[in-house]
Formats: sequence, C-alpha cells, structure tokens
Amino acid sequence: MANSGDLEKTMSHNLYGSLQYTDPIKGFFANCYFNYFNRRHTPLYESTLMDEVYRRKATGEYTNSETYMLNGRISQAWGWSKLSVALTGMYSWDNYKLLFAGALNPYQMRTSSVGVEFSFRPVALLSFEENSSYDYSKQINKANPSLSTDPLRSFYHKLKTFILPGKWQIEWDNECYHSNDKTVSFNFFSDLSVFYRAGSYEVGLSCNNIFGNTQYERRMITTNQQVYTINQLRPRELLCKVSFNL
Repeated sequence: MANSGDLEKTMSHNLYGSLQYTDPIKGFFANCYFNYFNRRHTPLYESTLMDEVYRRKATGEYTNSETYMLNGRISQAWGWSKLSVALTGMYSWDNYKLLFAGALNPYQMRTSSVGVEFSFRPVALLSFEENSSYDYSKQINKANPSLSTDPLRSFYHKLKTFILPGKWQIEWDNECYHSNDKTVSFNFFSDLSVFYRAGSYEVGLSCNNIFGNTQYERRMITTNQQVYTINQLRPRELLCKVSFNL
C-alpha cells in the first residue's frame, strides 16, 4: 500500500443514542439503538493486481461518507419450561463515493438483518437453544444503476441440544449457512460431546465435525469490495478430555 506521503486532516462526527425498557418481574426487555457517523476528507485509493501482488495507492481524490444505523432487540421470558424468546433487527445505509474508470461515482450500501433466538427446557434433563438470522446486503450505484450489485441474501441457523441425566451432560451442536449465491456451497456442521462431571474431576468425549465437512465458504459485500472466504477445517475427529482438581 502506498499513501500520498503528506499529512492528512480527516474529520469525523459520531452521534449515538439508545432507549431501553426493562420489566424483570414480567421478564420483558427491549432496547433500541441509533448511530450516525460522518467522515470527511477521506482519501480514495485505486487497486491493481500485478505479478500476483495486490497493490493499493492513493489517488489524490477525496470523499465524504455518512453512515446511519438502527438496531433493536425485544425479549420475553416465561417461567413455564424456562422459555425465553428474543427478536433482533438491524438496518443501516451508507452514502459514499468510489472511483470507477477514473470518475467519482456516488454509491449507497444497504444492509439489514433480522433474527430470532429462543431457549427452552421442557423437563429438567432436556433443554434447547436456537438462533437463526437472515442478512441482506446490496450496493447501489446512484449514477449508473447497471453497476449495482445483485442483492446478497444469506441465512444462518444454530441449534444446541442438551441432555442432562444426573452428572452426565450430552451436547449436540448443529449449525448451517446458506445463501442465494450459487457459487458458494451449502455449509452444515455437527458436533457431539458426552461428559461426566464429578466433584473433583471431569471426563468426556467429543466428536467434532461428525459428517466430515472440511470446507466452509461464505461471501460478503462491503462498501468497497466483495469478499469470498474459504476456510479449510479439520477433518472428523474424536477427542478425549480429562480435567481434575488437585
């Protein structure tokens, strides 16, 4: 990366506010957050790939940007079966400019997310924890809509199941990620563990990646790039764990 070589003066303003409501007796909780961020005189860079080396250098052009974000969460707990449910939501939009073919183009990045979480223990020896989320992102070129990206929609789910007979704990974790991007594979992972806990020691077995998935793929859209990540994971494995107090 090569900068301009001169001192820069970048100014920013941040406004943050929140509202919260709690009722512990009824088990109801709610909060809402608002954030505004303004950044001025930000240098712009151009990127090239030369001889398998990714290079970025300052162009001498500058831009101002604004970010707005709303974030909220509502949760309710009931004494019946220790049931707890929470709903979450987020929406943000960013206004900024990027260099395209040597010209400044106005862009807007829209991002939103909604999610649900719940925990449930119908009997003393069985409980569940689950959370799911839906994420949406789209980058819009205001000057030339044909240069806008297609919306990226992705889903994430995670379910934990606990079986607790006496001093034993059996935990089965499942999670998956999928999206409308056909170039990214469907990701699913499952782990199982069995532990015995006594007063002074603990012993157990863990089987990670039960189905032997060795690769995790995901795509993300940011304000100035699209990122594909491919993580190579460990193969299926069985671990024995022992811990004790002296």
